[in-house]
Amino acid sequence: MEYLFIPALLLLTASAIAVLVALRGRRTDDHPLCRRCKFDLIGKPESSIVCPECGADVAKDRAIRTGHRAPHRRLLLASGAILTACLLVLALLSAAFLAGPRSLPYKPIFWLAADLRSGSPADQSAAAGELLARYNSKKLTTAQLSPLIDTLLAYQADSNRPWSVEWGSFVERAHAAGAVSDARWRTYLTQMVTFTPALRPIVRRGDPVPIHVILHARCGAATSGYVFELAAAIPIDTAKPLDRWKLGASLRNGDNAWDITASVDPWVLTTASNGATTLPLRLEVRFPSNINAYPEPPPRAVCVFAGRLATTLVPAGQPTVHPFADPDLARPIANSIKLSLATPLNTTMDDLIRIDLDAKPSAPIAYEVSIRTAAGDEYGPVSLAAGVPGASGGLSTFIDVPNAPAIDTVDVLLRPSPRLAASQFAMTRYFDQPILLPNVAVQHLPVSVTPRPTTHPAAFPTTLPHIPHRPAARVARHTPGARP
Repeated sequence: MEYLFIPALLLLTASAIAVLVALRGRRTDDHPLCRRCKFDLIGKPESSIVCPECGADVAKDRAIRTGHRAPHRRLLLASGAILTACLLVLALLSAAFLAGPRSLPYKPIFWLAADLRSGSPADQSAAAGELLARYNSKKLTTAQLSPLIDTLLAYQADSNRPWSVEWGSFVERAHAAGAVSDARWRTYLTQMVTFTPALRPIVRRGDPVPIHVILHARCGAATSGYVFELAAAIPIDTAKPLDRWKLGASLRNGDNAWDITASVDPWVLTTASNGATTLPLRLEVRFPSNINAYPEPPPRAVCVFAGRLATTLVPAGQPTVHPFADPDLARPIANSIKLSLATPLNTTMDDLIRIDLDAKPSAPIAYEVSIRTAAGDEYGPVSLAAGVPGASGGLSTFIDVPNAPAIDTVDVLLRPSPRLAASQFAMTRYFDQPILLPNVAVQHLPVSVTPRPTTHPAAFPTTLPHIPHRPAARVARHTPGARP
């Protein structure tokens, strides 16, 4: 549309001249008029040298003009319409130009900064690119960028302000270009995650304390791939850094919800009374320095939550989860459990059986899952919780089983676990029926192939006796919460 700009500008000039001509109009008589007030001086005595209307000296040169004038109405209407149309076209063309990428090199810094702070995502991205391009070409200094970086860091620190990924991407790209100081970069990393935590509503003394935490990632497109570690503790001193890290995962922009179990300092519970109470909590998200992430492995930046959260503490003998048995639910729950077993071929993992399990039951379940071979040896267990918000509902892991390539079928045992149920944030009851999946085939597949889990015929014994695990049995590379 840029080709319309010059014709519209020429037509605008011509119509403006026509409007001026129309406004000047034509002379309708030859009466003398006061040039100051346009008073008709016809009939004025010749001896009078002043205007009777305004008192101007009409004896001076050019103090009198000749004749009244009337505008050309038709010319005025036509040229005015053309002038208005030209102004509208030029306004639209100018708006399109200013909104397009071709206008970026001509926009002043304050305009680009305004686009970055409050424009649409496309405007923010374009403004960020132009600012960094000017910085890289030495047209912009670090001192000019620093106030904008400080504004974005203030936005990041304000958890009540909606966060834009483009803001984080600008800070990250500016840091990669050398425009962000080490102090500002560390501030950015330590503000990259905010927390919304909650303790399990009822906690029994001696049990682990489940925590549901939402990590609000306030970062850019690059750092959203950072691997983080999450730790939680109920300590005496919430100001003391933690040294146990429980969960490793990849940070995603937006809200990341996790259930985690906090390590508890026994002294805290001895001083807390039963009933409604508050417990101290410290949460840390750490970004290890040895990961390979853009724009560089981050320093050991730590985002921290420290405070007290409400819960209800009950005595050690009082249950916080309650078993229930319903014969009508046994078969549907068993059918909701999809399972596959496989041994990876041609690898160093010859003594491993991979178990991929997914469950979408209609009732809460908390099971310890074990494998039993034809020789009667039992291996495992691994944990499976499902049926409540926050429960993973699946697992993908390896169980160490001697001579696994020679095994064709195994029994899969699922035993109800009250302790596992009590460790789930939202679980208040669990299905108390053991499940036996007999003669599940073990597939022998390349390690790159993941078999699709399927349902298997189930039996429902009254109990499943615990067989002592062989010393060689151990769970390897367990990744709770991973779905197949």
